[in-house]
Amino acid sequence: MKNKEMTRRTFLKKLGIIGGGILVGAGVIDKVFAGSAPSTEKYSKFLRENEYFVPGEVLLNYLDCISNYRIGNNVNGTYIDKNYLQYGRKDRMGNFIRELRKKGHLDKEIKNFCNLFTTFGNININQSLCKKPSLLKLVLEHERTHKEVDLLSKNDQRKIMDAYLSLRKMNHPNKGLKHFFVGNPRFPLVLSELERNPNEFPPYFINGVFGEHVELALKENFQDAYKVLYKIKQKVRSNMPLRFNKKLLLSESK
Repeated sequence: MKNKEMTRRTFLKKLGIIGGGILVGAGVIDKVFAGSAPSTEKYSKFLRENEYFVPGEVLLNYLDCISNYRIGNNVNGTYIDKNYLQYGRKDRMGNFIRELRKKGHLDKEIKNFCNLFTTFGNININQSLCKKPSLLKLVLEHERTHKEVDLLSKNDQRKIMDAYLSLRKMNHPNKGLKHFFVGNPRFPLVLSELERNPNEFPPYFINGVFGEHVELALKENFQDAYKVLYKIKQKVRSNMPLRFNKKLLLSESK
């Protein structure tokens, strides 16, 4: 989930760190670590160019180095919209490397990680999600949506944000964002992140976590924004025949 100020979400163009030890990108496999890992080969075919499975601890280390904010101890995925490790005055890259060394990574591995996490446009997915295919599908949709929104014209981006800000006020001027979740009362983390960062509206909308009345209101009152989001939904869901199980998502979001 992307935040322009501090955010997330990168990898060498044809590489991705996978299961306790295999580098897998959209076509290259190279053993570099030892140890067992979740089976990722089964799901790697759903990855597009510049999308990679990576160890969860590395994703967490990355987020801790670039931000003072995170929810919980799990990071499902990240889209790289900027080289945050070399942005600002803090020695983020140095901290990132030191933490990887503390965890026993070799220099060759660290070099790969540094290259991967400073490459614009990559999407990194926690390899452990291969054990949770329904959640994996949602995370891929989510991060791809961030990327697609970045590729939109400023005009189309503005249409979406104007629609979102208007939806917040429609019929519920005193309830803030809570009315987005009618019928889905178990999404406090989503609510918190959306309050903090409005750029999360498009991916959560496409994930289908809001009440049906939100999509209906968008379709009826903001047709241009709805058309843009509908096209994005078609793009991010192509080549992903993974079953969507909302009950699983709810249970994993506790």
